[in-house]
Amino acid sequence: MIKNLPPINRALLIAWMSAEWEREVKEELGRVRAKYGGTPLTLEQLQEAKPEQLGNDMAVEAHWAETAGLHAETYWSLLTSRKPGAAPLKLTKHDDELYFAFRGFFPESEFPVDVLDLGLLKSEEAKGRWREYIDKNASLVRDFNFGTLVRIDAARGYSPENSDIVTRIQFYAIEIARHKEGHNEELKED
Repeated sequence: MIKNLPPINRALLIAWMSAEWEREVKEELGRVRAKYGGTPLTLEQLQEAKPEQLGNDMAVEAHWAETAGLHAETYWSLLTSRKPGAAPLKLTKHDDELYFAFRGFFPESEFPVDVLDLGLLKSEEAKGRWREYIDKNASLVRDFNFGTLVRIDAARGYSPENSDIVTRIQFYAIEIARHKEGHNEELKED
């Protein structure tokens, strides 16, 4: 499974997991497939399951990693295929609402998006502010809490050193701001 991923996904996964973890993922996938008649859980089954039913299911983690990697690769392709001076990408039908709400909670002077300060995403104070933002805007983003990879430096591509995990709504808030504020204009592959 992992060896068949596109190069960007494979590189991100290898950076985040050891060979031992890869072996455990493969074993767990085999157990899950056997439990469900040889087929893996569908996304719908995973979404409907209660967290305590899943625990730290390696198949779920592998599914997340694969989905997040594919999302990152697709998004990067969209960013790098744009012509210079093109209009900003529209990521959702609620871009303006998400942007103005984001900047209401996180003014540009306090939360620059060109190069992310991970403390502004991960500190206890930041988590409280993000929870409030998410609670008020979750209905605007499908799968708002799904783990998503975001680039730390807007001028660079996805790489293990330039990526972090955020929720999907955080990804949209940050990337919509980057588009509207012109930070995705000069991109280079890592």
